[in-house]
Amino acid sequence: MKRHLMLLAGLAGGLSVPAALSAQLINNAGVTIINGLPGFPGDNSSASYQLSNSIDALGAATPYCTESGNTNTFIVFDFGALMNFSSIGYTGTQCSGDVTGFHYVFSNQSNLSSPVGTVGYSQIGSIGTASVATPFTARYVEWQVTSYSTGSGNNGASDFQFYGTPAVAVTPEPAT
Repeated sequence: MKRHLMLLAGLAGGLSVPAALSAQLINNAGVTIINGLPGFPGDNSSASYQLSNSIDALGAATPYCTESGNTNTFIVFDFGALMNFSSIGYTGTQCSGDVTGFHYVFSNQSNLSSPVGTVGYSQIGSIGTASVATPFTARYVEWQVTSYSTGSGNNGASDFQFYGTPAVAVTPEPAT
């Protein structure tokens, strides 16, 4: 039996609509961080720069900062189910003013093997904000720093904003 992925419009009858029309801010409360480079000087010793700060409440802008993480800085997010992503917003923080590029890897496996897509961004300014179009369906997303300007390499983020809709596998009714 052939399976299709459709966008849930949230309407009775399961009508599908283009992702651009139905994309919404995904509540960070439902997103889990399953891996990442610990914050400075280690998540257990400083509440100020913890890894979990990167997906706190919208507008809170509490920083996640590494200690000389350089291009080893990464975070893996788990959305708990397949999501149709349309874009991801990234906001830097005072400690991450040297992040100049990053990419997102999308996968349906927590170890990120067999990625379904990758998209990058470069030339972000000091403590900048970047919105990246991400037309992929996946459960896991990894953010990985790919470049930084000269300096300490204390990379991080003050906020991520994920936009999209849940993906639902729909099985067609059997023929009569």
